Amino acid sequence: MKRFTLLVALCAAFTAHAQTQKGNSFVSGSASFSHQVFGPKSAQRRTFAPQLDLNYGYFVRDNLALKVETGVLWQTYRSNMNEYRQNMLSGNVSVLGSYYFGNSKLRGFVGGGLGTSFRAMNSNSPNDMFTSESSQNSFYPILEAGGIYFVNRHLALQARAQSRALPFESASFSAGLVYWIKPQNFAVSNTNTPPTLAKGNWVAGGSFGNESNLENATNRTGKIRDQKNNTFQVRASLGKFVRDRTIVGLELGYGSSSTRFTDRDFKNKNYALGVFLKQYWSPNRLTPFSSYGLKFQRNTFEGTLLYNQYEANVNLGLAYLISPRFIVEANLLRFNQTYMAYTSSSDAYTGNISGSLSNGFTLQYVFK
Repeated sequence: MKRFTLLVALCAAFTAHAQTQKGNSFVSGSASFSHQVFGPKSAQRRTFAPQLDLNYGYFVRDNLALKVETGVLWQTYRSNMNEYRQNMLSGNVSVLGSYYFGNSKLRGFVGGGLGTSFRAMNSNSPNDMFTSESSQNSFYPILEAGGIYFVNRHLALQARAQSRALPFESASFSAGLVYWIKPQNFAVSNTNTPPTLAKGNWVAGGSFGNESNLENATNRTGKIRDQKNNTFQVRASLGKFVRDRTIVGLELGYGSSSTRFTDRDFKNKNYALGVFLKQYWSPNRLTPFSSYGLKFQRNTFEGTLLYNQYEANVNLGLAYLISPRFIVEANLLRFNQTYMAYTSSSDAYTGNISGSLSNGFTLQYVFK
């Protein structure tokens, strides 16, 4: 799910030079795996979906980078009822040119290019003697704008917006880490570790995101029907260092999604409550971390309970101590096991493993 994350970062005492010099290169990406099981054995439904995304950039001249972005998703669906089978393969490739401006640790960039995507799907049901195949290809322009914040010699935090059309009827917002492969001339003037991770400190954090898009579709009578989709999410957490580099805390979340047609609307809401334990692996300014959590979620449709969700998760990530009061964190690897109890249908189990350099980051505030 695409999302927008707002980063507020205080200045740290270091400077970066020539990171966007000709010959430098960088990479980011993500990998994920999802497996879901629904319903009783006689009518069991199963999905399997691995996905891989990879982005690479190379500076062909100072401050001008050529980027190649690609992704592939393979999804299968199996049902014991009528032995129904469905397979889908989709992918995309984009080539962009981006100009970077600024000469400090915080820089901006703008760019554009062309992209293409494909999707092939086939399904069959031997019992019903049913078979179908479909394919789709598309080409589109891409425009982007964003900013990067250098954490150290190899890592930078990135936030960007991309759109496939003007005006910006449909735009995506993303945030995450970018890894610089061959950085040059990077200097750090102060590497003292602040007392941010000490026992007794409190830490508050969170994130929020919003996405909107407008779709136009023509029905059989030739009438155009507008469809507007909107999603919103907000998350807040509060924890305490029960010992050096170890936090115990609570997490609250709220999300909503709506689909609006010309003649009717549909609304979904999500409420979440969780507990977590987080451990930072070292006292250094840049440190890996792991977290372990339990979460309960309540999902409603048009005000009526749809299902309750119970989740256990494990996360691995990277944290950077900007100052004694602020920590920026990025989740790099996540595993979660979920049980969903529906009110009007069979229960479901899901399991997901995902890893990403471009999965977003959050800001944590430390206080006593």
